[in-house]
Amino acid sequence: MPSKVILRVTKGEFTGKEFTYSGKEQLFIGRQEDCAIVLPDKSVSRYHCMLEVTPPYVTVRDFGSLNGTFLNGEKIGGRERSVSAEDAQKEYHEEFDLHDGNTLGLGKHCELTLYTVLAKCCMDCNEVLLGANEVERNHLEEMKHHQADKRCNGCGKQFTPKAPDNNLCPKCAEDREKVLEAMLKQALGAALAHWEKDSGSAILKGFRKVKRLGAGGMGEVWLVQEEKTGKKFALKTMLPQVVADKQAKDSFLREASLGETLDHKNVIKVYQTGCESGMFFILMELCEGGSVDKYMERCGGKLPLDVSTYIILQALDGLEYAHRAEVSVECEDGIRHAMGVVHRDFKPGNIFLMDNGKYPVAKVADFGFAKAFETAGLSRHTRTGTAAATPVFQPRQQIANYKYAKPDVDVWAAAASYYNMLTGHIPKDIHGKDVWLEMFTGEVVPIRRRNPQIPEKLASVIDQALVERPEIGIKSAAELKRRIMAALPDDIKQSVRGVL
Repeated sequence: MPSKVILRVTKGEFTGKEFTYSGKEQLFIGRQEDCAIVLPDKSVSRYHCMLEVTPPYVTVRDFGSLNGTFLNGEKIGGRERSVSAEDAQKEYHEEFDLHDGNTLGLGKHCELTLYTVLAKCCMDCNEVLLGANEVERNHLEEMKHHQADKRCNGCGKQFTPKAPDNNLCPKCAEDREKVLEAMLKQALGAALAHWEKDSGSAILKGFRKVKRLGAGGMGEVWLVQEEKTGKKFALKTMLPQVVADKQAKDSFLREASLGETLDHKNVIKVYQTGCESGMFFILMELCEGGSVDKYMERCGGKLPLDVSTYIILQALDGLEYAHRAEVSVECEDGIRHAMGVVHRDFKPGNIFLMDNGKYPVAKVADFGFAKAFETAGLSRHTRTGTAAATPVFQPRQQIANYKYAKPDVDVWAAAASYYNMLTGHIPKDIHGKDVWLEMFTGEVVPIRRRNPQIPEKLASVIDQALVERPEIGIKSAAELKRRIMAALPDDIKQSVRGVL
């Protein structure tokens, strides 16, 4: 049985009502009808607070509510009566961890109590128990692995691995450089690969680590080269924010492997996904021009209309293909077939350019990886309020319902990315506001207010694509591309004719 979280109303009009969650959720709580949990008491603010649920972990952040949020009777958020709701939202809202049995007081008369049901695990191997046959099979596999000690690839000492992908002792596994070396050796190199040194770069039989291309909170991207052919690849490494057990690893790799089945000129080719000593990796096609967000930085924060359009039209082709592609993945119970893959984290940082020319080939990266982390329960917000997916490029439908995974959320994100390339701004004004609340409740700023030089017909298309209420304005990537093309001035059509 997997872990789950139960929220029970223990004070107020709905006393006794329960809300149960077994997967990743973002829950807005308040009086407003579009909240995930609606509490109609007048002492509860319209948008009172937000819970992030990643069973069995839960965090809470108050949105500057008038009557405050209380954790076990202690006030953790709210505002003074002399402070307006708008001003309160400009303040930093700290996240607090919740634990089993904690009470969450909302206003004067409402209270929720949190109960966590932990996954049942094997006493010997600590893996989640899902069924008798699976338990026995997993237990036998774990016992087999436990019986065979390994020599650590980092320091050479003998150690007892806790999982099949552990090729480093616990101490070396904390060193990202050593994990990368083990990753290349075990997962990408030949079985008898060995390391040598060459001008400070690590070399192995099969692959050579060239340089680090970038780094973020959860991982790094490395340039690696195949020794035999000289072909270069990008190797993305990701360290989850939550320790991954066998079930989480299998779930992640199952979802992530969907990206390997995609084959389109505007989608980055994924060659291999895997896990090494607790760190996930993706070996993929290298794009020499880097990501569009970095390109924007080099160009002063935004891109010309012709260049932005040339890029987004290609990205829309990639989205349309992925949304309609027939994909399959190997699961324990056989081959699973599905129609289409939704990106969930489309943004300029996930569009890559093949070269540094004025009109480069553009490719969409990281298809399925946001969902892979969510499904595996490995993504959690950081204390700065960011998450595996990027809220400023998410429509309110996706924020309100974290499991919402229809193609139109990607289409909205593509329009938001086009807006960002043309103006240097995101569609909503989050300056001095809580980013999650503003992206959920705020209105899009019409694009010509940001950049009056945008042609009126094109601006109308972009503004329509960014409509969220009552539903997303343009629902398919093909339709958005068609409408952009129809609204382009003749000189821009001429410039981008290669991708029309």
